[in-house]
Amino acid sequence: MDRIDKVLAEIEKEVAKGERFLPIVGPEKGKFDFLVAKAIGARKVLDLGTLVGYSALLFSKAVGRSGKVVTVEMDGAIADEAERNFARAGVKNIKLLRGDAEEILAGLKDGEFDLVLLDIEKRQYAKVFPDCVRVLRKGGVILTDNALWNTNDLKAFRKLLEKGDGADSVLVPIADGIAMSVKV
Repeated sequence: MDRIDKVLAEIEKEVAKGERFLPIVGPEKGKFDFLVAKAIGARKVLDLGTLVGYSALLFSKAVGRSGKVVTVEMDGAIADEAERNFARAGVKNIKLLRGDAEEILAGLKDGEFDLVLLDIEKRQYAKVFPDCVRVLRKGGVILTDNALWNTNDLKAFRKLLEKGDGADSVLVPIADGIAMSVKV
């Protein structure tokens, strides 16, 4: 088992204990996200919603040493924990940006990324989605976590996906859902 897999397993064990709420993507959806990144040959990934670094570590492994993962976290203490996890995993290809995803997205270049994971506050999904599309290269993929939640925010987000503005989308019924959107 490599260092990344070891840290991922440790995070999964901590989540399973249930001593604190850590809404990571988890192994089932994580495997899907990893395989999508590999399938499209992703070299540069944007991970919105770092939490403790679980998804960023998965993408770090998917893009390899020559690839890059940019991850965004608003909570300073949680970002510190993610950085400790990155150090324990020995990864050098993850850059953590601290701050609001909406503000950080606004400052990123058009077409800069191959893949975006959208996993921030659900009320922000519909608002940031156009910028997620903007920062993707043509044919790039947005993976949106928790897409099948039955909340007003997610219902509005799914309606936005149906419009198809700039991306073709499908809902993938793994666990609580992933929306997969491809930039056209």
